[in-house]
Amino acid sequence: MSEESQLLPRKGQESGITNPYLLVEVHSDSTYREDMHVKLRCYKQLESVQYIIYIEQGVHFVSIYTKQQDSRHWLNEDYDTLDMAVSIGEFTISMKDIYHKVVMDTRATNA
Repeated sequence: MSEESQLLPRKGQESGITNPYLLVEVHSDSTYREDMHVKLRCYKQLESVQYIIYIEQGVHFVSIYTKQQDSRHWLNEDYDTLDMAVSIGEFTISMKDIYHKVVMDTRATNA
């Protein structure tokens, strides 16, 4: 395992973090392609990352990637209904809590 995570200030930008243990990406229709096809591959190569969490904005859908032995072996679990509980290691959070106060565009789900 790599060293502890640290906040990395960047001039004129939001701070970053070194050696992240967990990454959370909230994506929309406009960012989905880059998030899934570019960023995910890069995230999986980061030695310190053990969990990658993708949360969709337009629908109730959370995808958890959990590193297994190395950067080539990941377990993927998907959650897609509000009655499910998302597990990340020993931590659990309900889908209802993740999407609390999120207003869905019913036109998109009824199309």
